[in-house]
Amino acid sequence: MKNVAEMRESSALAPKKERQSNMELLRLLSMLFVLVLHADYLSLGDPTAEELSRSPVAMAVRVGIEQAAIVCVNVFVLISGWFGIRPAWRGFLNLMYQLLFCGVLVLLFFLCSGRPVPGILIAESLYVGLSWWFALAYIGLYVLAPLLNAFVESVTRRQLRNFLIAFFVWEFFYGWVKNVSGFNNGYSVLSFIGLYLLARYVRMYPGNWSGKRGCVYAGGYAVSTLVSAWLSLGALALGKPSIVARFTAYNSPFVIFGSLCLLLLFSRLDFRSKAVNWLAVSCFSIYLYHCHPLVLPHFTSFFSGLYERFGGAWYLLLAPCCLLAVGMACILADRLRLLTWNRLWPWLQRSIPALRK
Repeated sequence: MKNVAEMRESSALAPKKERQSNMELLRLLSMLFVLVLHADYLSLGDPTAEELSRSPVAMAVRVGIEQAAIVCVNVFVLISGWFGIRPAWRGFLNLMYQLLFCGVLVLLFFLCSGRPVPGILIAESLYVGLSWWFALAYIGLYVLAPLLNAFVESVTRRQLRNFLIAFFVWEFFYGWVKNVSGFNNGYSVLSFIGLYLLARYVRMYPGNWSGKRGCVYAGGYAVSTLVSAWLSLGALALGKPSIVARFTAYNSPFVIFGSLCLLLLFSRLDFRSKAVNWLAVSCFSIYLYHCHPLVLPHFTSFFSGLYERFGGAWYLLLAPCCLLAVGMACILADRLRLLTWNRLWPWLQRSIPALRK
């Protein structure tokens, strides 16, 4: 995902030449977690009280997996806040090009294969970013980044800390408990703003929480996952599906805490890997391709069929292999986009003087 990486790596806190493989690995993991989510509840359906009473172990495993992977989106946004987004034409246009390239490529594939494509999905595929809620929210965060950066740089540590406390208290009561308009269960620019500023604060002002051993952060992530899963199963047993849904909201305090623990855990790692960096450059394509509205129904249909045919135990063995294959296919497809972009960008610079700065 070179485009979003460029937005990040232009930060004064980020290295100019060498990518940090620990964070690249975390970013890649977050995209794989998206695949896991969509192969669980989205493909197999939300768990029910009847299923819990009939197959308690299978439901406990499904709920646990969902809770472990639900941190995916928050982690991705936290990484952007960790490095800081410094808007630049190249990063922005690269992101727009990736969205357009993916939409057009998927559309051409379906049209050439002779499969019916509704007119509204043709329009969505050609309208940059319209097919993906995360892309639209991230563009909003990118646009607001200069103001957010200026705010962080102009206030004191105490003021920023107090703002974050007030923001997350507000989000807890109105965004998570009541889910009022604007928060949308964390599927919103508003929630992204809170995550971005939280990561900026943690990076800029290391406290006692940032110097712990990795096992402490791993434990925090595990505890947040297990508590959410346990509470979800309890609500499910009581026949309260609406409460279960609250624990898979991106603005759940458990999800936010688990996401932050993962970020701090990977920040403690220190290694360099060309393979990880090579894969991570295109990892955003994993989300884009499999979540395209023309592709997602086939994705969920395949995994639901896999579950019905082989059952839970075999599904746990077969699904990860299939998900890795899907992820690798998306990454390889993105190499064509990178090849064309690397030829397009110099031409744009020659044609548009403003882009040379």
